Amino acid sequence: MINATTDSILQLDIQGNILMLNDSAAKRLGSTVEQLLGAQLSDQLEECYVARQKVIIEKVFFTGKAAKIEDARDGYFFLIDYYPIFKEENVESVVVFVHDITEQKKSQMEIEHLAFHDFLTQLPNRRLFIDRLEYTLTIMTRSRSCAAVLFMDLDNFKPLNDLYGHAIGDLILQETATRLQEGLRDSDVVSRFGGDEFVILLTNLSNSHDEARTYVLQVAEKIRLKINEVYKFDVQKNNHLEQTEHSCHVSIGISLFCDPKINPEYIIGEADKAMYEAKEQGKNRIVMYDIKSI
Repeated sequence: MINATTDSILQLDIQGNILMLNDSAAKRLGSTVEQLLGAQLSDQLEECYVARQKVIIEKVFFTGKAAKIEDARDGYFFLIDYYPIFKEENVESVVVFVHDITEQKKSQMEIEHLAFHDFLTQLPNRRLFIDRLEYTLTIMTRSRSCAAVLFMDLDNFKPLNDLYGHAIGDLILQETATRLQEGLRDSDVVSRFGGDEFVILLTNLSNSHDEARTYVLQVAEKIRLKINEVYKFDVQKNNHLEQTEHSCHVSIGISLFCDPKINPEYIIGEADKAMYEAKEQGKNRIVMYDIKSI
């Protein structure tokens, strides 16, 4: 019966000697049932796993209570159960069940990724962005540093979508996402809120308001120039592909803040207002709001 399952099953004594195992366990350990019976489990494991297994097995022996852990190695995920086997009132051995949960874990990770990332660009979405902004505000309580939110909207994206269709529009959005990530630090966050709206969080800036302001404006100008570079893509014309160029401009609104007590939604809202002011001033420009303590 124990060989009818894909789970790995082992029975161990208190010294960690293998008393019983099934074919799946032998295969996972890279040997045969005959060769492994009576062997020390620790001799079959990589050194980094030996101490942890020893602690768990001894705990089950001395407490008489089952244990459960999740483990990961070499890209695989496992759920491992440890059950005590009693003889009269004493634990005589421990039976270990190793269940491969790799597919379930990967599905769970994929669902979690989709919940927090934009499907088209794979950038963080609004939900994850706000989470990172809240974390930044928490860190600012200790660091006394400033931070900034840049709210961006492509100025002439809709005519492109109307002329060439959503497929080309999606390529432009993906290329924009790539350009926005170039030159930023690992601590900065680039996100897509939807449509042609992108939002960047610049963290860990100088605790000098003036220095932070200068840096943020420099970053925003680099972004503006990067987005202004010509986009090239292929479109179907007269039964053949033809390379076409399109120029995009971007309006950037910035909210600069140094007070960790400011509401995250207020920070984003001020950057959004600044972006619309940039559009009203003629588009393809930058407007910054300095958010004071409120």
